[in-house]
Amino acid sequence: MKTASTLKSLVYGKLSSMVVSAGIIVGVTSSSWAASNLGASFIGRNDPTDVLFRTDSAGVFPQTWWNNIDQGGTTFKGTSQSLLDDGGNFTNVKIVYDASDAWVSDGGTATPNEKLMKGILKANPNPDCAPLNNSDRIRLTITNLPPTGVYNVVVYSMHNGIGAEMSVGIGATTYYISQENSFTLVGSFVLATSTTPGSYADANYAQFNNVSPAGDGTIVIDCFKNVICPQIADGIGVPGIQVVQVSGPAYPPNTSTCAITADPVGTLTVEGSQVTFVVADTAPCRVQWTKNGVNIPGANDETLKFTAALSDNNALIRAVVYNNVNTNVSNPALLQVDANTPPAFTQGLLKVEQWQNIGGGVGSGGLSDLKTNIPGLGVTGRPPTTTYYVGGGNVPTTSPNVDSFGDRIWGWIKPDVTGDYFLFIRSDDSSELYINQTPVAGTTNALPDVQAALEGRYRWRHDATRLAAVHRHNTCQLANPDPRCERVHHGQPCGPPRQCDNAAKINHCDSRAQSFLHRWSHNDTDRGRIRNPMAVQ
Repeated sequence: MKTASTLKSLVYGKLSSMVVSAGIIVGVTSSSWAASNLGASFIGRNDPTDVLFRTDSAGVFPQTWWNNIDQGGTTFKGTSQSLLDDGGNFTNVKIVYDASDAWVSDGGTATPNEKLMKGILKANPNPDCAPLNNSDRIRLTITNLPPTGVYNVVVYSMHNGIGAEMSVGIGATTYYISQENSFTLVGSFVLATSTTPGSYADANYAQFNNVSPAGDGTIVIDCFKNVICPQIADGIGVPGIQVVQVSGPAYPPNTSTCAITADPVGTLTVEGSQVTFVVADTAPCRVQWTKNGVNIPGANDETLKFTAALSDNNALIRAVVYNNVNTNVSNPALLQVDANTPPAFTQGLLKVEQWQNIGGGVGSGGLSDLKTNIPGLGVTGRPPTTTYYVGGGNVPTTSPNVDSFGDRIWGWIKPDVTGDYFLFIRSDDSSELYINQTPVAGTTNALPDVQAALEGRYRWRHDATRLAAVHRHNTCQLANPDPRCERVHHGQPCGPPRQCDNAAKINHCDSRAQSFLHRWSHNDTDRGRIRNPMAVQ
């Protein structure tokens, strides 16, 4: 990552020309002025989905360019970065917050208004009935406002759980609110009307009109929990505030520099898939994403998402992060896009070897019966009763029907596109999946030895009698990656997937293709799925 202070003048000149061509002026502020709004949303804790995007329009006075304030630390006291107004202009207005907790309310996050009302800054009285250190209070101080300005101030109200009662006041005016817990359930904004002490009425916001700042340019908002013993609710919550300018001069301009704290990371995908790039930044900023040096229209959030086309292969994705003081350009993230080639087995078929009359065991017992017949380490075994081939990855039901049998089904996969791999097994009764871990130079990998493979590293089991106990599956990687690899799905998925958690290695993905083995036994109608994602690199 490079900041403006380390950029050469020539680089800065090229950057400025690139951004200006898209209609964005870097490093300057607008000379015109009109009354504007400021919106601050507390994102709370425990739910990253309640962050408002730049283009999300929310609030009693609908606006975009909400400022997300992350107060989910350990003290819940601090100062926000300088706020952007509803036009995306950089101001020097900040919010000093003093609370004792943060959390999320009980509603959803499907709409911008739900996001706004989801995260909450909280006051949790401690001790419950005799709170100390102002733990029953949330104080919000809006700073750096022009003292001659006049504003309408909106304080939003929401809590997690029912029964919370909050008073919210600015100057001599106080409203008494019986807090709601889910904006999703209510579905609309409800104005606070009760100004009678002790008379708490349902509402989810209070509006204070024609508020003038103090001489030092501050407006102070105090919210108190009505302490009831024993407590009905653990605290009170404020999800956000809005400052609506009625009259007065423009807000003072921001004086803080912005910076990139984490660059976007390159990724590999298949054409038609959605890709995501994220840049992390600090201080007040705006973002413009570029692809191969050209601005991406409408890409102005810290998170960039779009559907990758084959023509995007080898594109360089950058984030330009800037404000009225300085400009930063992220290091490029390489986007690699592979053709969405249909998956295939090498020869298009699988070989089925079936042993009959192996015993009446079911579940893991059936697998043990089958393994005594398959040659391998320490086991002589015997020839299969019958052998045949099937096209693709599905083995049809035995016809005519037989009992007490087991199948070994095997073949090779040659990945032609680098990417993630999902192998599924499904069977009527227990089954195991084996993947050869050992490269054989110049040849196709040999079949795995079912007698030597270690469960949790070389094989994955679906055992209908042990579903609750078996969760040891694998994330595997190619040891010698080839640029030609392909997403492969084997069998039919059903039931809930269980992720792998141990590391292992799969071999080369060129002409020495991967070999794998599926084994099925019978006597159980329960179905399940094991999924093994392989990250091909």
